[in-house]
Amino acid sequence: DPDFIILQNSQILAKAVAGKGGNIDLVASKAVLLDAQSTLDASSQTGISGSVTIESPIQVLSGTIAPLP
Repeated sequence: DPDFIILQNSQILAKAVAGKGGNIDLVASKAVLLDAQSTLDASSQTGISGSVTIESPIQVLSGTIAPLP
């Protein structure tokens, strides 16, 4: 697993129109950082939505991402 997952102005989509939405799994050993402009979407328009799972000790899901030291 990576130490960090950093998404800035990004989209991870697992969407469906008539079927089941997909699943999004993010796993990092130190941190998952997403800015406010990033989107994780596992929805379905007419079926069952999928899931979004984030496994990490630190999860920052909005705000500004500063440079790493």
